[in-house]
Amino acid sequence: MWTREQTIEFLNAITEHKRYLYYHLVAVTGLRRSEAAALREVDVDLRHNELFVTARPDPGEQADGDGELKSRHSTRTVAFDHVTARVLRHYIAARTGIPTGPRGERYLFTTPTGTPCRLDLYTHEFKDLLVARTSLPRIRLHDLRHGAASLSLAAGNDLKSVQEMLGHASMSFTADYYVSLYPSTRHQAAERIGASLFTGRPSPIHHTRIPLRRRTGSAARYPRRPTTDSKH
Repeated sequence: MWTREQTIEFLNAITEHKRYLYYHLVAVTGLRRSEAAALREVDVDLRHNELFVTARPDPGEQADGDGELKSRHSTRTVAFDHVTARVLRHYIAARTGIPTGPRGERYLFTTPTGTPCRLDLYTHEFKDLLVARTSLPRIRLHDLRHGAASLSLAAGNDLKSVQEMLGHASMSFTADYYVSLYPSTRHQAAERIGASLFTGRPSPIHHTRIPLRRRTGSAARYPRRPTTDSKH
């Protein structure tokens, strides 16, 4: 997976691309490729900064790319940040003259006839964008979803939040798959433990008995008076 800096570099490199929003959403919210492709304008709630996510039926997309079978949890509401809200608002406002789909729906990402784009378009386009516009390590489109999950964990979000964002059926799957993928999460966890134990406490060295040096000068001329033993 890419680091945070590499993800930012990719998004900056494709800012002017006509489907920039698609890759932005996958990288930030962890949507599956079919879920992002199935988004309609009515699924976007700019008042509450939320997306209603439901995968478009597709025989080849019944299992996630990480091996998780899709379930009722795949249909979910996903929150997005204020930057994503601004990108969505600008994108929707600029869409004029876009025909509706066969059922009168306005998908966010369509062909000139208003129908949703084929899923393999995004897979191949992502690969081409990487080669043409960046020198980043080669990853799959689905790895952007993995990156969103790991970046969320690295930012301090708990596993339950990440599970709900991704639409996994169980938190144990999320934990097993993602916790070990992002090295910085291990270091952050270690630092949090250290902070909870040692912040505001004196260093252990302060409690160590340090042997006194041999007394010299006036201290040697006036030795400590011997202690009186109560038995005598």
